[in-house]
Amino acid sequence: MAESAEKETWHEEAKEEQQWYYELFGDRDWDSYKEVEMEYLERNVGHAIYGPPEKLPDERTNGNTGYETEELEHIRKVCATIKKHGRNLSKCNDSDILMSVIFVCLNVEERSRRVAVFRIPRYDPEDKSKQCLNQFVDQNCRVYEDWDDFLSNNLLPKCTYCYPAGGVYDGDENDKVLLGFGETPASKAVSKVFSVLDTASTVVTVSFCSWGIS
Repeated sequence: MAESAEKETWHEEAKEEQQWYYELFGDRDWDSYKEVEMEYLERNVGHAIYGPPEKLPDERTNGNTGYETEELEHIRKVCATIKKHGRNLSKCNDSDILMSVIFVCLNVEERSRRVAVFRIPRYDPEDKSKQCLNQFVDQNCRVYEDWDDFLSNNLLPKCTYCYPAGGVYDGDENDKVLLGFGETPASKAVSKVFSVLDTASTVVTVSFCSWGIS
């Protein structure tokens, strides 16, 4: 009974947290960044992964982000992956880079954690009539061709998780976020899992510098 009550509590907390993210991010499809605005992309990716920086932004010591050297190296690797796999973005939109962050809430041994996943457009050169599709980049710079690919092949640890349905923050007729619950692939099969939790912030404080596109 106690275990069931704890899981129910986590479900409700995850719903509330995802509702907050939906209200924060759900008013736009993408955040847009010009090539000269890469420090804003780095700041936003850093916020999503590590939470707010402990230092003030400084051009000489932390690339105007406020993050430590090791953190900034990781942030820039993620940003480079986002840029590399969004090379055909101009086919979908005039912006240089489009990116949207979503959060996956984890219930790891009855402890609530969350990790960021980055959604970017995927242009299909074989069918120019198609609208832009979504692909996803995780904190380990792994790229997933769509949300089903992420759900089937992510390297998150064995746990239950909660995520925005389809990997997109969207709401129902009552403006409640549409969610999915499930178990990670590690919960369903014996596999070697490289956890991203070492770089996941336990408390997310978001103050993103965003240019919204609806």
